[in-house]
Amino acid sequence: MLPITTSQKFLNTHYLIRLCLITELKCGIEKTGTKGAQKYSTDDFQITGDATSTSLAFDGTGNVGLAVTLATVNGDVGSYGSSTEIPVVTVNAKGLVTAVSTASVGTALTVAGDSGSEVIDLLSESLTIAGGTNVTTSAASDTVTINLDNDINVSTVNASGIVTASSFATGAEGSAIIVNSDTITGPSSITLDPAGVGDITGTVFILGDLQVKGTQTVIESTTVTVNDLNVQLATGAANDAAADGAGITVDSGDGNKTFQFEATGDNFGSSENLNLASGKVYKINNTEVLSGTTLGSSVVNSSLTSVGTLGQLNVTGVTTSSGGFDGDLTGDVTGNVTGNVTGNVTGDLTGDVTGDVTGNADTATSATSATSATSATTATTATNATNITVADESSDTTCFPVFTTSATGNQAPKTDADRLTYNASSGLLVASTHQATSMIADSTLRVGSATTSSSLYVVGNSASGVVNLGSQGSSFAPNFALGNNFSFTITGNITLNNPTGITTGQSGVIHITQDGTGSRTLAFQSYWNFANGSAPTITAGAGTTSVLTYYVHDYNQIITAPLLALGPQA
Repeated sequence: MLPITTSQKFLNTHYLIRLCLITELKCGIEKTGTKGAQKYSTDDFQITGDATSTSLAFDGTGNVGLAVTLATVNGDVGSYGSSTEIPVVTVNAKGLVTAVSTASVGTALTVAGDSGSEVIDLLSESLTIAGGTNVTTSAASDTVTINLDNDINVSTVNASGIVTASSFATGAEGSAIIVNSDTITGPSSITLDPAGVGDITGTVFILGDLQVKGTQTVIESTTVTVNDLNVQLATGAANDAAADGAGITVDSGDGNKTFQFEATGDNFGSSENLNLASGKVYKINNTEVLSGTTLGSSVVNSSLTSVGTLGQLNVTGVTTSSGGFDGDLTGDVTGNVTGNVTGNVTGDLTGDVTGDVTGNADTATSATSATSATSATTATTATNATNITVADESSDTTCFPVFTTSATGNQAPKTDADRLTYNASSGLLVASTHQATSMIADSTLRVGSATTSSSLYVVGNSASGVVNLGSQGSSFAPNFALGNNFSFTITGNITLNNPTGITTGQSGVIHITQDGTGSRTLAFQSYWNFANGSAPTITAGAGTTSVLTYYVHDYNQIITAPLLALGPQA
């Protein structure tokens, strides 16, 4: 019913017109009269469309009441839906329900697990989420909570992400592996076995420092490689006594082999021999003291009691022997020799010899007594010998020394008149002919008899002669027994070593000539003494000659003065 009052006639007429537009009302309305006395007239007034009404006359002067009937758009009338069905409603563009139907609702829910499945009737059954091994569940306030037990037991855990826990344990403490935030504990023996498992292969890396505490560290690998430059043993030892015995032990069924520190004496002791490779030596303070064949030059003192058989012994000081010398002796001997000398002596022997000298003596100078010379194969010169017993001298007979070039052993005296003879009663040593490289007489040297004069002549070098030593390109020692004056051409940078065959009081000159290259240098060994202790520098020019004058003051002291820069005359 549309309520329209008289006081609203004009306004209601406009509303009516709008209503006609909205509800498709069929209106016949005509406006008549003047302003203030307007009237409306209509033939009918009704509503059609989705809502209808009967026709009603209306002039705008009274109330209008319309009975509106909605058009039937859906014949499905009733209640739709149940516990197993839901309503399906169709609505048009005007919001009118044009159709209603129902659709069945599924009540069965299939639930599947890791193994097996189950159908749940949602209308009659409940879905229960039950706990299990290591899991507990609870439901409250429309929420199901699944909790992992504090203590869980699983046989295998596979995780692709990070598993966080305060501790991981494979069993009880003391019998299983337990991993905490900073500790791994386990049974009395723990094995780390990288792949392949069980075949002693793979690698375990410790990315950081490794500190092992215990009483023993056993390594059963075949090769140990350490990049550190220093390996410390007995770390933290308070003193040497605490470090005593620290070192290396090689385990052997034949007895351990050790190289260990010894607090007593501050030594490293070895239970075995030390075998250096060929070409290696022992050093002290980086100075060689012993090689496979030579004592170092820095070793100047020794308490050796036996050195076996020496191939060569060079001595610059005093040599003392209580058992004698057996073998060849090269060099000068100054002082007394007590004992037997067996072998060749090359060089000068100055002093007394008590005992036998067996072997060749090229020169015997100032020998006060030679009691017996047995099986001497060669005696080139015997000078100033006070007494030489060569045969039985119980009666004053003429005795003949033995001279031979090839015979060995004891030789019978020679009775040839041209041989050297000695008469004990007269004290004369007589030779019909004498030729010698050296002859020394303490008082008188006589040629011929007392009544017959003869000539004295010299064959070879004399005091005025010069011994030419040839070209010298390497260090050498001149033999002063060859003469007094010497010359040589220097062809390299060399050292003039201590001479051999030195006689105290000997003097002479040495000529040194530069070769065609020149600038050769000459150094001197210890016997050569110069003024102010400074050795001269020889003239460097090619072909120039420097001259050294010398005087033998003692067997190991040669007073030397240089005459330099002597060249060929213009």
